[in-house]
Amino acid sequence: MRLHKIVSLTIIVVGTVFSSILFAQESSEEYKEKDVIQLSPVVVTADRIEVPLDRVSSSVTLVTAELIESQQLQTISDALRNVSGVDIVRSGSTGKITSLFLRGTNGNHTLVMLDGVLLNDPLNGGFDFSNLNTDNVKSIELVRGAQSTLYGSDAIGGILNILSKSGSREFKISLNAEAGKYGTFKESGNISGRNDLIKYSLSLSQFNTNGLFDNDDYSLTTSSLSLTFNLKQDTKLTLSNRYSKSEGGTPGQLIFTYDPNARTANSIKATSILLNQKVSSIWRHKLNISRSEGKIDFDNSIVEGDLYPFGADSSNLNSSISSADWQHDLHLNQFFVLTAGISWEEREGERDSKLTDFHNLTNTRSLYLLNHIRPSDKFSLSIGGRSDDHSTFGRSTNYRFTSAYIISNSLNHETKLRGSIGTGFRTPSINELFWPSTIYEGIEYFIGNINLEPEESTSFDIAIDQSFNENKFHLSVDYFKNTFDGLISLGFMGYENINKAETKGLEISAKAILNNFLSASGNYTYLETEDKSTGDPLLRRPKHSGGFSVNYKHAGSLQLNIGITYVGERFDSDFSGFPYIYEFTPAYKTVRIASSYSLTEMVKLKLRIENLLDETYEEAAGFPSPGRAVYGGITLKL
Repeated sequence: MRLHKIVSLTIIVVGTVFSSILFAQESSEEYKEKDVIQLSPVVVTADRIEVPLDRVSSSVTLVTAELIESQQLQTISDALRNVSGVDIVRSGSTGKITSLFLRGTNGNHTLVMLDGVLLNDPLNGGFDFSNLNTDNVKSIELVRGAQSTLYGSDAIGGILNILSKSGSREFKISLNAEAGKYGTFKESGNISGRNDLIKYSLSLSQFNTNGLFDNDDYSLTTSSLSLTFNLKQDTKLTLSNRYSKSEGGTPGQLIFTYDPNARTANSIKATSILLNQKVSSIWRHKLNISRSEGKIDFDNSIVEGDLYPFGADSSNLNSSISSADWQHDLHLNQFFVLTAGISWEEREGERDSKLTDFHNLTNTRSLYLLNHIRPSDKFSLSIGGRSDDHSTFGRSTNYRFTSAYIISNSLNHETKLRGSIGTGFRTPSINELFWPSTIYEGIEYFIGNINLEPEESTSFDIAIDQSFNENKFHLSVDYFKNTFDGLISLGFMGYENINKAETKGLEISAKAILNNFLSASGNYTYLETEDKSTGDPLLRRPKHSGGFSVNYKHAGSLQLNIGITYVGERFDSDFSGFPYIYEFTPAYKTVRIASSYSLTEMVKLKLRIENLLDETYEEAAGFPSPGRAVYGGITLKL
């Protein structure tokens, strides 16, 4: 058995024995959840039930609406750039393909959810963050490590859960307008409120920019709606819908493969219905029915004057995920909560192009079980398992253990040890399973492979959290290691389970409330990655990355935020020559400033400067990022 597994299991066993001794020697008081909630926000993703953030035993980051507003973060990907363990790679300017790499895992190894709706693309398994902005977002919960026990496929490296605002305490109308460099304009509005019967929040926005050069323009229209009905005492029905539609140029790499006329139109619709009912003092159940639909129309037809008519094609891609999840939480006593559930999902994908046409679907049935054990306020343990039955490869079984122990705590400080170990899997995508064979010079080349097995992972982490001065100062240090087996790769005879990889590293994050006006936060990630088949580092994962942010807020009127992001050199593929080569792209740092001033309670002025030092850099080789850009705006609250 590997050393990290032995260490993790030892922590769990010792923690369980230790807590049992404590429990036998003294009478443990019942955990007062509402008292802790006053000190710490609540998260729901890490254990599928509400748990105060400072009592979670997994590695979790919470990004709040307040942080998004104070830093004027426009997109979900920007909100995650200064989160430890996260690497964001955008292939060019605003609106271009944007990927997330979590603890060095692949871009299709993080499950992305919005209000319970699965967003990963069934065709390729990943998710493009380019069209997901922060409109109407209440919070973002990021859980690192394999989470397939809780959420099934694609959570092989972690899960990102985006939660929408549900409605303000009072009726509010908010109108926003912003303009800036590159011919950029954004207009948005929000209506929210509540009464005894319903909570509601509706937002609409329109974004346009000309981009950096010809055929680099981009536009995005977004709507978001959340309705929560109080049907009766302890019974709520929530309806949510988010729709985004974008259109823009797809120029490719600026050198060699630049295309002056390729265009892409993209739309995403996510809809969910959630019934949340407390049946008795010990039993609560949640029934969530959801559907996501994606559509990509790509036009790269050859026109007169084309210099580089490579790969000319027009294609229409349609995909959807329909799912149902029925979760039951049994509060057996003050020490045990048992979570059990069943789920079903169907993934469908279709491609219609001049070169390739196909239409296929897969489905999965699942059963999961998780036991939350808290014998005292200082110790917690969760043990869970899941079985998934997939329509092509059959059954996959996964497990997860997490544990946390508070060594010491008082009003002035708290020290917590935590650790987790779990397994994850990713089902082969529809492209990998069913892409039709290709005939070239009389030889048939197979691409899709119906006999593919799922990719598998084992994740381990151990950490220490230290807080001081009533949690005004907080420090976390995490060590993690992920191993991956059966990674799917495209060879000469099609897709095969042939690759292995490993990622490991250290994450450090800190935050401090210095006084009533000033706060600061920082993070650093050290990451080692290896493709076991070649010995090379994995593409686009920096060994060193981090960030630092300072926020000043005075008397509720003036707010100023200064942030720095550093990304070290990355191993990447450069297609600017032929044959293309693999090399390290240079490190870069960016500085941004966001400030706002409230003239009155109804009028707020905003100013934002991106890439203050006008750094010349590329997040992906061959795709230049924007230079210094200034944006100004106004918000009216009615």
